[in-house]
Amino acid sequence: MIIEKLRMPARVGVYPHEKDRTQTICLSLEVGLPEQGSHVSDALEDTICYMAVTEAVRTLALSRHFNLVETLAEQVAQEVLGYGARWVSVRVGKVGIVAGAQAVEIAITRRAECYDGFTRPVRKDALSWHSATSSAGSLSWTMPAPTPNLP
Repeated sequence: MIIEKLRMPARVGVYPHEKDRTQTICLSLEVGLPEQGSHVSDALEDTICYMAVTEAVRTLALSRHFNLVETLAEQVAQEVLGYGARWVSVRVGKVGIVAGAQAVEIAITRRAECYDGFTRPVRKDALSWHSATSSAGSLSWTMPAPTPNLP
């Protein structure tokens, strides 16, 4: 399942002017669906409801203040894994925060077996990759990361 470029308000940032207001973030998710066979049963209970995930993510983004986009991305990953996803890739960007850049983003991928109760990593080497990407006009940079070994 893919939810792409969902724009929403969030309370995120370390600077004083970011602490007392919301700002727009752009969030994308790629979700490894459970193997219950929704493609065969054609039943909602055999998959993950994208509307439920979207609403949970919107609620989470406004539930408290996050100093770092990385923290918000990690919390979103944990939330989505709680719906029974096998893995999730989360991309969160702060829109219009850097002059000349459309957004500053963080991207993470997490697997369900990496968490014990979906509240903390079991061990550091169980976590999959973490990368950051930004673009400004024709200039772009990426911190490369190994390709995750996803199912």
